[in-house]
Amino acid sequence: RTMTKKILIIAATILMSIGTLMADNDKIIDQKELPAKAKEFISTYFSNESVTYAKLDKELFENRYEVYLKNGVKITFFKNGEWKEMDAESASVTFEMPEGLIPIQLRQYVEANYMGIRINSIEKEGRFTDVSLANGLDLRFDSNYRLVNIDD
Repeated sequence: RTMTKKILIIAATILMSIGTLMADNDKIIDQKELPAKAKEFISTYFSNESVTYAKLDKELFENRYEVYLKNGVKITFFKNGEWKEMDAESASVTFEMPEGLIPIQLRQYVEANYMGIRINSIEKEGRFTDVSLANGLDLRFDSNYRLVNIDD
């Protein structure tokens, strides 16, 4: 019994150590090192903005790229260059997410139900899309862009 307990404690310690070593393993990178898809995304939707800096965020099971634009927008990309999240909470109050970036169904829902309220961020979360509004509400949409949850 005590041997099993010791093995469990050692295993837990090893796992925590690995997690600590892998956590927060960020590396500043040159914009040229971003995946082609990410560079194309930035040039398509944010062509008038300059990149302040980019970094590779190495996680235990997944690597991601984070790009910070001069206007305060932060974009997170999966390692293949597809966007995962756009956060404009730090952008100026006049900033609007670029046309064509937010699926039309989501944009129409927000305009119809929260007229004049800015979308602060949008994130792909598995089969859901999460949208945070400037009024503090978080909206969750399913893969067909139907509203499934509101969190305040």
